[in-house]
Amino acid sequence: MEFFYPDQIYERYAPDILKRDSLPGLLSARVNWYGYRETEGTIPDGLFMLRFPQLPEGKNRRFIFLEIDRGTETIDVSERKSKTLKFWKDTSVLRKFVVYAYAWKTGAHKRQFGIPTFQVLTVTTNSRRVAAMQRMYRKRLAGRPHSVPPARFLFADHQAVWRPSQTDAIAVEDGGTREHRLLGG
Repeated sequence: MEFFYPDQIYERYAPDILKRDSLPGLLSARVNWYGYRETEGTIPDGLFMLRFPQLPEGKNRRFIFLEIDRGTETIDVSERKSKTLKFWKDTSVLRKFVVYAYAWKTGAHKRQFGIPTFQVLTVTTNSRRVAAMQRMYRKRLAGRPHSVPPARFLFADHQAVWRPSQTDAIAVEDGGTREHRLLGG
């Protein structure tokens, strides 16, 4: 397995990105959320790519937007607030996920970052927050009209990621609570 930083991704897979005045930082997409149809954005905490040379070309890369959650941000908001303009002015994990969902649905990631697809890995403080984010995903984004696949969003707590004994894999769960191995294994 190989790890690529953004400049390495662009150099190898999206050289036109390097011709721009600046590298992309904001992921923005036109959303369709309870009748609100505007362009909104989020700034990922990171972007990286994992490449698995033993797999066939085209099936050997995973592009990951990284979100680091310190436990200070609201995960979900009330049903009433989610349908108001205030939802878009305040910050929440849900707001970020809606932008990611619509970036994926509209292909904004291809135009802005030059990557063919992506997943969002959210690393948070503890397993309770992981479970709360998974519940929010299932309640707000899994079903119609959004229908975002559960593997689009991956979750892990800090302990699972930074375990000193870990050598070959990081266990993460998707939005549907199914376990995946991020780095192999």
